Amino acid sequence: MEDYKKTLRRTIMLVLLLLIGISGISLAWFTMADHTRVSSMSLDITNGSNLRFDVVPHEDIEDYYKTLNIDRIREYVLNDHGYDLTLRSLEPVTTVDYETFTFEKGDVVDVNDGAYLEFPLHFMAAKDMYIHLTTESSSGSDDGTMISSDDIRLTNALRICFSADDYNYIYNPSMSEGSQEDGYGKMYGLNDENNMVYSDDNRMFFLKAFENKEVRVKIWLEGTDEGCTDDIRKMNFSMKFRFAGTDEDNKLVE
Repeated sequence: MEDYKKTLRRTIMLVLLLLIGISGISLAWFTMADHTRVSSMSLDITNGSNLRFDVVPHEDIEDYYKTLNIDRIREYVLNDHGYDLTLRSLEPVTTVDYETFTFEKGDVVDVNDGAYLEFPLHFMAAKDMYIHLTTESSSGSDDGTMISSDDIRLTNALRICFSADDYNYIYNPSMSEGSQEDGYGKMYGLNDENNMVYSDDNRMFFLKAFENKEVRVKIWLEGTDEGCTDDIRKMNFSMKFRFAGTDEDNKLVE
C-alpha cells in the first residue's frame, strides 16, 4: 500500500511538472496580434557618398539613397506583397533557417500574409567595404540604430535578419554584444552608442565597389522569446537602422 502511495505521488508530481512546462511554453506566444504594428521606420547611411541603398537596383550609385523612410518601404510592400505594413499587425512566428517562418502550431507563414515583414535592400558603395549596423548617431542627431516601444519585452522579442550571399545576419536587440552562429547564420547584439565597437561579431556582408548587392531584410516577432506574451500584443514599435562601412580591419571607411 505504501509503495502504491509513493508511486501515485510521483505520478501526480510528474503530471504537475508537465503541465507547468506546457504552460511555460504556451506563455511565450501571445494569442492575438491586435495592433502590434510598425509605427515608424527609417534607414540611414553613415559613410557619406561612399555608401547608398534603395529597395530596387540601379545602374548608377547616384540613383541610390542615403536615407530611406517607411513610405518608400511601405510602397514596395504594398505593390509586391499586397498589404499596407502600417495597418497589418505582426504576429508571433518562429524560424530555424531564417527562410521559412511558421506559426505556433507549425503552419507555414505566407510572406504575403504580413505576419512578418520582408523586403529587399539594394546596396552600392564607391569603395570596397563590409557593412555593419551601428548604434552611433551622426553629429548633432539621434539617428543610430534603435528599436523602441512602450514595453521593453516587445523590443527584445523582435528579430531583424539581413540575408546576403546565402548567409543570414540576425540582429537581436536583447543581446548587448557578441555573436552566436548556427548552421544558417550569425545572431549578434550591439552595444549602445557610447560603447559601439565595430568587430567581426557585428560585421555583415561585403560590398564590391560599384556593384549592386541585394539583401533581403526580414523583421519578425519571435514567438519563442520569453517576452512574447499577451502583455505586448497591443504595443506598437518604431525602428531606426543606421549602416556603416568598414575595411577588413573593422575601421570605418570615410
